Amino acid sequence: MDKGTQEKVLYGLLLLKTQDGLPAKYVKFLKEGLYELRIEWQGNIYRIFFCYDKEHIVILFNECFLYRANN
Repeated sequence: MDKGTQEKVLYGLLLLKTQDGLPAKYVKFLKEGLYELRIEWQGNIYRIFFCYDKEHIVILFNECFLYRANN
């Protein structure tokens, strides 16, 4: 992952940690307490799966997934 992507991902994680109620553009509820953080950068969408444990955010994977839509 290049430096620009890393910075964008870290910024997204900071928003998740510090802001309540991010819009669906950034956070999507999947099911049964599972969420995804969506980060757009240079035409790509990166997804990080997470859940909440009381007031803590638990990242479920230590790598983010690059989503590519078939056009």
